[in-house]
Amino acid sequence: ESFGVSRVTVRESFKKLNSLGVVTIRQGEGTFVNRIGLDTMVKPLLSAVVLDRLNVNQIYDARLFVEVGNARLAARNRTDEELATLKEMVEQMTIAKDNYNSDAFSELDADFHEFIGRTSRNYILLTMYTTVKDILNSYIKRTNLSREAVEGSLKHHIKIVRFIEERNEVAAGLAMEEHVEFAKQRLLEQLELARK
Repeated sequence: ESFGVSRVTVRESFKKLNSLGVVTIRQGEGTFVNRIGLDTMVKPLLSAVVLDRLNVNQIYDARLFVEVGNARLAARNRTDEELATLKEMVEQMTIAKDNYNSDAFSELDADFHEFIGRTSRNYILLTMYTTVKDILNSYIKRTNLSREAVEGSLKHHIKIVRFIEERNEVAAGLAMEEHVEFAKQRLLEQLELARK
């Protein structure tokens, strides 16, 4: 009544807010407002990106800036315990590489990058990273990594961890930049092969 709209309009609006995670609708109980965080506000970006069909270059440009920032801040802010966790992740990736277990390697790779985001201590960059990761996961179907891709990626991870250990922010950022560019090229090659 206040806004001069019908009940149907209000119901549709609440459905949209529910799909964005702003409210929760419980049949018979009512509509409840959820705690809103930055991740809730960034979620619509995922839908927009998928609908607008952004290309791989745009997605990887965003990933590059976010991940380089995360790596630099991780080098600055990491604790000894976090460094030990990163080293353990690299050891697990080495085992996956030696057994050429592409699925395990991919899973560890995603965990590695997210952990660096957490180690950065920057909630905004971490949220942006998870958004870019979700975009990549929804935009690109996962394919098996070649042996060359697994080995190259592992070498980059080792280098990134070394610079984080040394607290060398600039070198950690450059190593991450090199890694993201490598991952982008591998993906473009896979997409080209899939088209043939």
